Amino acid sequence: MVFHFKFYLSILFFLFVFMASSLFGMEEDFLDWRARPASIVNSIESSYSQLNRSYSLPTSSWGLFNGGPSYDILGVDQCKLFLRLMEIAHQERRTDVYFLDHGAGNFQSCDAMAKYINDHQYVLPKGMRAYIVGTRGKKYLGNIIEEVGICKVYKFGSFKIEEHENELLKRGFGAHIQFALTVSRWAQRHLVDVLGTYLQLYERTHRGGFLIMDWGYYLYAGEICNHRTSVSDIARAHLLDLLLFTKSPFLFLPCGDWSSKTLDSFLLQKTHNQPLRLPLSYEGTESFDKDVYDIASGCMVRFKVHDSQFKKWHHVEEAALALYRSQDFPENPLNDYNVLWGDLKLFNWIREHRLTTEHTARFQQLFQIGSKSLTVTPLYSYAETCQRKAEVSQKASRFAEKEKKIRACHQLSQTIEAII
Repeated sequence: MVFHFKFYLSILFFLFVFMASSLFGMEEDFLDWRARPASIVNSIESSYSQLNRSYSLPTSSWGLFNGGPSYDILGVDQCKLFLRLMEIAHQERRTDVYFLDHGAGNFQSCDAMAKYINDHQYVLPKGMRAYIVGTRGKKYLGNIIEEVGICKVYKFGSFKIEEHENELLKRGFGAHIQFALTVSRWAQRHLVDVLGTYLQLYERTHRGGFLIMDWGYYLYAGEICNHRTSVSDIARAHLLDLLLFTKSPFLFLPCGDWSSKTLDSFLLQKTHNQPLRLPLSYEGTESFDKDVYDIASGCMVRFKVHDSQFKKWHHVEEAALALYRSQDFPENPLNDYNVLWGDLKLFNWIREHRLTTEHTARFQQLFQIGSKSLTVTPLYSYAETCQRKAEVSQKASRFAEKEKKIRACHQLSQTIEAII
């Protein structure tokens, strides 16, 4: 009897050890930003230290782009979208709703968001509160926290955004606080670990919430980037690999162009609370000339890919080229910055709720990407798209002419008042 007990106990112990080792092995196959190698940690620290050196000016004057009231990413109005998300939060019996600008420049978007929400608070039930958070690496000398109507605005300088999670925790934003909307413009391109930082932003996004941002640079193991023109092509492939793997509704805008320094951008809706397990691991970094390659951090992180199914970009590229060769579309759709790619339901939801900026042409065409077969299907024919774009252009011209007349009348009234 004792023998049988020991025998079964040894089997249970063996199974426990085997399963534990298997689990630990599996964990190694998924990207964990907390397990960054020392070389990457040191590069992040060096980049942050250069950015956060002492400045006497209260505003950011670093780089070509230092934030703005609205980023117009994909033609989506971020203020309208956030207001809509506050309405949805009320339906879900939530009163506190959070907005984040990741890399906020001079915090113009935070001020603009607070103004918009307060100006439109009449559509919201009483008791709703907006928490508007802006982060940037450079120091900030102004008021860190401001109460503005139903909004509370946080302007965090000296914020190590590649350590996003730790920085939030240091400032009292516990893990239970999640953002309904995260926006970012021209921030990711300046980071060392683009993907590790994105994982932190994704995990802090509320279920049903959105991320709207442009992208940055990194490499897969064995991948070669030996010319500046390759940078934007590689970034596009990696972004689409990520979006397709996430299996959440997204829209993608292929506006990346190495010559104009623009970057591809996307909108993604987080539809579940499961962690994003990417079958990647850190391999190291590779240095690049900042001026030649226009890579602000001066290096790119390399990732080992543990699942060949993670790379699906080439299927979309082949489908786009097939459309191009069919002569239905005289230009390669992946080079048209007015064409969106992605999910039809999300595309229609944004249009139906009028969440786009005024007179945008980008919501006149969608190339639907099939979730299983990765087929690409145009929503409209080329002729229909041209007609819709022409209508949008005419409407924009009429709007501009109307604005011009309003300004002229305003100037005239000011002149008359001055004379009187």
